[in-house]
Amino acid sequence: MSSNFRQHFIGQLNLGARVSDARRHIESALSGDVLDIEKLRNVSLWVPVPHVYRSIVWKVLMGIVPKTRDAWNDVEKERIEQFEDLRHAVNYIYDDVGTEDITPEILVKMMLIEINTATPYKIIQVQCKLNRKLFSNLPCLTISLLQQIEDVKYSHHLLAIATGFLEICDSSEIDAFWMFKTFVDLNGVVFGEGLQWTEFFFEERIKRDVFYMNDLVEKLDPQLHARCLELKVDFFKDFHSWYASFFAKILSIQTLESIWDIWIGGGKYGRTILSFLGTSLLLNNKQKIEGMKSNFDFQRFISEVRESKDVRSTAISLWEKTCIEKMTIMERQNLALLGLN
Repeated sequence: MSSNFRQHFIGQLNLGARVSDARRHIESALSGDVLDIEKLRNVSLWVPVPHVYRSIVWKVLMGIVPKTRDAWNDVEKERIEQFEDLRHAVNYIYDDVGTEDITPEILVKMMLIEINTATPYKIIQVQCKLNRKLFSNLPCLTISLLQQIEDVKYSHHLLAIATGFLEICDSSEIDAFWMFKTFVDLNGVVFGEGLQWTEFFFEERIKRDVFYMNDLVEKLDPQLHARCLELKVDFFKDFHSWYASFFAKILSIQTLESIWDIWIGGGKYGRTILSFLGTSLLLNNKQKIEGMKSNFDFQRFISEVRESKDVRSTAISLWEKTCIEKMTIMERQNLALLGLN
């Protein structure tokens, strides 16, 4: 397997392009009455997913819809009903909702209601006796109300992730909500009290990714790494916001789609992509970092950085090269059998 097989499908600087080979692989992975999840996962990792297929690929991989195609219509119908109930609940509970449009704030409020019906959090409690017919699809009829989203831990990260899903799922607010809610669940982006164990794993994931980025920068560009140390950069503390929001605050939607394709694809390889993305952002801003005079300059860079045109291609290229070097012979053979060699 060559190190540039992804480029067989798309040009290095045009990772969102739709081409026939990529479409063929996706359609093959989505064919059949019962989907092969492992095949779909590998396709999501190694083939750029065309935008038109992204929602269904992500929904299957995140378990929002089952791998049995015959069940999709019933599941989708249930999801629509739950979505409508939650949307009505937001209007009923929160006084500050005055728009029919779905916003990131509304997605977060819907998620707060949906999750709090199942697991009570130690927050401001308001008992809401909801109409059983109107809200029949909610798990129970007691809602824990957060008066302000700003009171929720990680709220700014939740809003950034919600914004990303709304833009990616531009044709379906329902898909945006369920993918946002499931993404948050699966990745432990927690809020409220009483979830210390979940928060522990969330923070440990960030620590692992940041420390791996530190190792990558030191290996790929020792001079840049040394400059970061001279600027007294605390890798875990300073880069926390990048990783807590899954880079949703600083990436274009096109780059976010490509990176989240790989992250949602998962596995031991997919879950390292964020470290390569962070590394790419530093490498592509090396000249700027070398010209900084203080840690204050670096802190401002962290909060204001935006991707350059090479960030996405550099990150994915470095990730692919490293993954291929670490692959066992059997893993390479399995990809070859899927036609991904």
